[in-house]
Formats: sequence, C-alpha cells, structure tokens
Amino acid sequence: MPGKDGLNGAPGKDGSAGKDGLPGKDGLNGSPGTPGKDGVNGADGKAGTNGKDGLPGKDGAAGKDGVNGNDGLPGKDGVSGKDGVNGTPGTNGVNGKDGTISAGTATSPARAFNSTFQPSATKTTLAMYAIRIVFTSTLLGSALGRVELRSDTNTPPTTVRSRMACGVSGVGATNTNESTLTYLVPPGHNVNLTTVNESGTPTYTLVSVTEITF
Repeated sequence: MPGKDGLNGAPGKDGSAGKDGLPGKDGLNGSPGTPGKDGVNGADGKAGTNGKDGLPGKDGAAGKDGVNGNDGLPGKDGVSGKDGVNGTPGTNGVNGKDGTISAGTATSPARAFNSTFQPSATKTTLAMYAIRIVFTSTLLGSALGRVELRSDTNTPPTTVRSRMACGVSGVGATNTNESTLTYLVPPGHNVNLTTVNESGTPTYTLVSVTEITF
C-alpha cells in the first residue's frame, strides 16, 4: 500500500524579475462618450485699456437757419457824453445891398358911404379916409353912431378892418368927432365905408380920401 504523503517543504525564495515584454499593439478606439455639461461661467475680466482716438470726421453739411427769436427788451440809455469843444466862430457874411423903396402913387378918387368900390385890382393900396360925425341929441337925451371900414373879396365886403364912433348925451347937446380910418387893402379886395346908427340921427361927412398904390 502506498505510504502517507510526507510533510510540505518550506517555500522557496522569489525568483528575479523578468525583463519587460514588447509593447502590445494599440487596441481599437472605444465609442465616443456622452458630452459633458457646460461649466459655470467664469468671473468677468478686467476692462481693457482705452484705444487711441480715431482721426476727426469730415465736417457735416450746414444746417438750415433757425427761426428768428423774439426781439429783446430795449437796453437802458447810456450816460450822456460831455459837451464838445465850441467850434471856431464863422466869418461874417457880406452885407446885402440896400433895398429900394418905390414911391407909391397917391390919388384922391371920389368915394361914398355905403357903396362898394375896389381901390386896385392888381396893386396893394394904402387907404386913408378922414371922416366926421356930428351928433345933436333929441329930447330922448342921447345919440350914438359909427362908421366901419369893411374890406375883403365879398361884394359887399363884411370884414371890419377899422372903425370910429361918436356919441352924445343931454337934451339938445351937440358933439362932433373926426377921425381917419386906415387900412392896407390887398389887390382885388373891395372896400365899403358902412354907417351904423345905434340911436339918434347923426350926420356923416367924408372929409378927405387918400389912396396910395404900391
């Protein structure tokens, strides 16, 4: 009969490491993996340095004129300037020639009271009429009358240019008044020596007539 197994011997020491083998060929690429989720955004970066100024652009076209604004309020008056220096007195002018006075022509035509006449149609006439008024009062005790030299272009004239009057008071009293009516009658104007009785009945006398035309 076979005998029993003997006891195991003690383990031997490890052998020396063998040399590396040659690299194996690359294996086939595996299927692409599923894309990963987007990562969280990083913090904002710092602002960059300003770039250089660009070249100036061309001038734009001129705009249309704007609407005129309202007028401004008037400014205050400025301070008055000082008076200027007086100028040199001018030289006296040459004396003019002496004028000549032409002598008028004096006439004494017949004239009557309350009658319109024209001394001259073309010349100025200095008319002078000496008149006397005589009054004798009646039992009423007073009398009054006058003569008016009327002259204008009307016929008869109505504008009084000169006048004289005479009056008396007292029963039976008499008064005489004499005066000269004078007026420079323009050419073509009429004259009327008009008597006016205010009370009583005077006596009018044209003593003298002088008309001088120029």
